[in-house]
Amino acid sequence: MFDVRAYGAAGDGVTDDTAALQRAIDAALAGGGGRVAVGPGRYLVRPPGLRITGPVQLEGRGWAPARDPFPPAPAPTGSWLLCDTPGTTVVLLEVDPAPGRSPAGAAVRGLAVAHRQPGDTTGFRPLDYPAAIRLQPGCTDIVIEDLFLLNPTRGVEIGGAGAACGRILVRRLSGQPLSDGIVADGCYDLLWVDNIHFWTYWRWADGPGGVQHWIGTQATGITLYRCDNPMLRHVFCYGYALGLGLRQSESGTPHKVKLSDSDFDLCGTGVAVTGVGASGFDAHTFVNVSMQGPDEPDRENLGGFVVDGRSSQVRLALSNIAIYKFGGSGIHLAGSAVTAFIDNVFIQDVNLANGGAAGIRAIHGARARVGWQREIAVAHGGPETDGQVELALGLPAPPAPGPADGGLNGT
Repeated sequence: MFDVRAYGAAGDGVTDDTAALQRAIDAALAGGGGRVAVGPGRYLVRPPGLRITGPVQLEGRGWAPARDPFPPAPAPTGSWLLCDTPGTTVVLLEVDPAPGRSPAGAAVRGLAVAHRQPGDTTGFRPLDYPAAIRLQPGCTDIVIEDLFLLNPTRGVEIGGAGAACGRILVRRLSGQPLSDGIVADGCYDLLWVDNIHFWTYWRWADGPGGVQHWIGTQATGITLYRCDNPMLRHVFCYGYALGLGLRQSESGTPHKVKLSDSDFDLCGTGVAVTGVGASGFDAHTFVNVSMQGPDEPDRENLGGFVVDGRSSQVRLALSNIAIYKFGGSGIHLAGSAVTAFIDNVFIQDVNLANGGAAGIRAIHGARARVGWQREIAVAHGGPETDGQVELALGLPAPPAPGPADGGLNGT
């Protein structure tokens, strides 16, 4: 155990504690690894930020939500890292080639992170901070958990061009990232994302040019680029322009994405597949997912679940899906050889922008196959389906109960 107070950290929110925190991390690295304890307090982190290159576990003592952790506001509960200098990554994990050291086995947990952002509510734009927690290419076997990201411009960034990442666990993240919550690229050996809650912790309802407008038109909760078999569950994003985006980078496209038990509430689009090529034979799988559009539907919005026309050869399996209150279609599929297999779907009050959108639309070479259980109600006279959509027909009637099957007549 390496206590940051023993290395000179003040934790008062005014003193620059960057060097003291790094001394504790370096002491743990020199000993082959260890736990760096960040006790309750406010620790100001400025350039160059904190750097972890070995099996160091940077651990706070937990947190409780707060809207203003910076002095002179009263100190919030728990262990806080504060950053007031744009261009600063608060915690960077990377491979150090000089001693041949890797951060495999490292963890960042039990901390709250806050950034100094503008107070302008008439033309808000977040400052240019990089990701608060950054995992460089080559990082493997890392745990990022139990963090409160109050108002970072970008929350957690994993990988990128270069050596592959793998076996990354991101769990129990709360907060209000302002442009990007989680971004992952080049994660070739499983990425686990569990229990994410991006909500209005910092600021909301602050006028047409404020934070609410910015997040609702510019921000994305989670973005996946080239990742193999990423597994996401228990994701909640509130008020974002896009809840989950699957996109293409120089490294490639996401493969076999799995999302379950998640909700995208008041989001412009719940899930969007944009510019993504073939996903392989295995489909992206979405199970027990609900999404609700914004209070003021955007006529330009394509819908709740969208595969745009730049995508091709994408296969989707959607089961137990609830979509309602979108300006466009409930499910919008476009692109060559895009195929969606849909079962147990509830679509209500889409086409709210009155642009003729359908409950389910499959155009420009896309196809959808919809199973037995479905309920589709489209506003303003929009069609239930449009394009190449096949609906299962002829649902057989169940047999009448009787003595043979233990029904009421057999009692």
